[in-house]
Amino acid sequence: MAGRWSARRHTCGQPIPTSRPQVNEIAGISENNEVVFSAALGFQLTALRGQLEGQGLDGLTYAGTDALDATGIQFEANNEGIVHTPHVSITAGDRVDTLLADYEAAKGEALESRGFMPLYVDSMFLGIQGILDCGCADPAGIGDAVKQISGFEGLSGEITYAGTNGIPPKAVPINRIVDGEDVLVATIGAGWEGGAVSAAPSGLDVEAVLAADLSDCADAPSGDPIRVGMAMDFSDVVGFVDIPGSKVVPYVAELINCAGGINGSPVEVRVAEVGDDAALATQESCWTGVPIS
Repeated sequence: MAGRWSARRHTCGQPIPTSRPQVNEIAGISENNEVVFSAALGFQLTALRGQLEGQGLDGLTYAGTDALDATGIQFEANNEGIVHTPHVSITAGDRVDTLLADYEAAKGEALESRGFMPLYVDSMFLGIQGILDCGCADPAGIGDAVKQISGFEGLSGEITYAGTNGIPPKAVPINRIVDGEDVLVATIGAGWEGGAVSAAPSGLDVEAVLAADLSDCADAPSGDPIRVGMAMDFSDVVGFVDIPGSKVVPYVAELINCAGGINGSPVEVRVAEVGDDAALATQESCWTGVPIS
């Protein structure tokens, strides 16, 4: 694309009722054919776009990060053509879409922050696999076991920690809003082959969990509970958008228990959305089981 690449960092969590300095700066240099990249939230970027269009700049392309998907860019007005990089590109009828539809049917609430949901669920799954692999409840031992995970087929895709610096390699989807739909247009790193596939973790059957029907559950598991504590820090966006990991994770724990639990043991999950309170984050995430932040 011809033109320049204009980058501007906005502070997440701060509303942009007016971006006059940025608008004036861009209007002063724009040839109306550039890409405007922003790390703003969905409603912030569409507000900025509206102000730029008010200056006659209607030929710009807008691109952003996972913050757009997390804050429901697909539900925003004036979102046509916006490009973003979600953690997971969700298509109609796939596992994530089905899980979110089932959640809506069970709980009577649609989750607008969709792409983050598989990450929360996989955090719980990985913690459980770590517990199973190490046969322990010691956070350090569980953490060491997670570091050895390779080829784990999670909700968000294949996950490998073994042989990495602690960041699993991952293909990056590029989505664009086309005719009001959030559409995958490209994938960076799609040829990555992943690691060796791990042996199936004893008692954890992800497909069975996702297929569980809360209206028709197996006998309630009665073994010693597997407890998972998760702390989620969304201090940047508190008050502006709901990123409801604290809703979907307990729901998936219900599905696990509906499917019979893990080796006959129920899963108990405790989620804290802790904002800026680091002490509370430590307290909540170290509730028995595995700390995951």
